[in-house]
Amino acid sequence: MAEEPQTDGLEQLREFVACTKEKEQLDAKLKEVNAKLAKLQDPLLAFFAGTGLQRVTVDGRTAYVWGTVRGKLRDGVARSEAVEALRVHAPELVAENFNLNAVSSWLNELRTSSDAITVDQFVALLPEEIRAAFELQQVNAIRVVAG
Repeated sequence: MAEEPQTDGLEQLREFVACTKEKEQLDAKLKEVNAKLAKLQDPLLAFFAGTGLQRVTVDGRTAYVWGTVRGKLRDGVARSEAVEALRVHAPELVAENFNLNAVSSWLNELRTSSDAITVDQFVALLPEEIRAAFELQQVNAIRVVAG
């Protein structure tokens, strides 16, 4: 039979759940505010362009038009073609690379499909090259779901 959880633990869990609910409400409010900001972008860009103003201060905040250039692959251009073009003209931008979040996801998929129970058992099943290159650690966190 399981032991009764300590009262302090339950109080901490209540606080954790309350904070989770508050975070959900704040996330929803932030999403709403971001949508309003996005809706105002085009009219305000037109306002600045039409008036010729560089910056305007309202309520102690200065607004201005910020610009940047972003690259995007053209439709129909293979990534390998772009890599070759960059190798010639900007070799410092080309590197063999991987994303650690993708590696972690891959490792979690492997672990799910294995019979390993502990992280140590799972690590023992991995190829030596992977064990030598990556340190694996179990990360646990409390999650809260409705219901």
